[in-house]
Amino acid sequence: MFAHVRAQEADDEEDRRYGSDKRGDELPEELSFREGRLEKLREAVAALEAEAQAEAKGGNDPGGAGGAGGARGQGPPAGVSALH
Repeated sequence: MFAHVRAQEADDEEDRRYGSDKRGDELPEELSFREGRLEKLREAVAALEAEAQAEAKGGNDPGGAGGAGGARGQGPPAGVSALH
């Protein structure tokens, strides 16, 4: 019974803080519309492509592993095929 009371108190506090009309799983404002989501995806793809190009040229070690067991840049894990 006590857990139910604590849960209700937490719910009431969240309603005061964020509003009773919010569920808590809403998207951030910049992702609420298709255009915003597409822009964020384009930015992420561009950043990943730039990172891949830098790694291909040998000028980037993002994990700082120095080739000693770092997981990045070693291809997909066993049993997972590459996307390209």
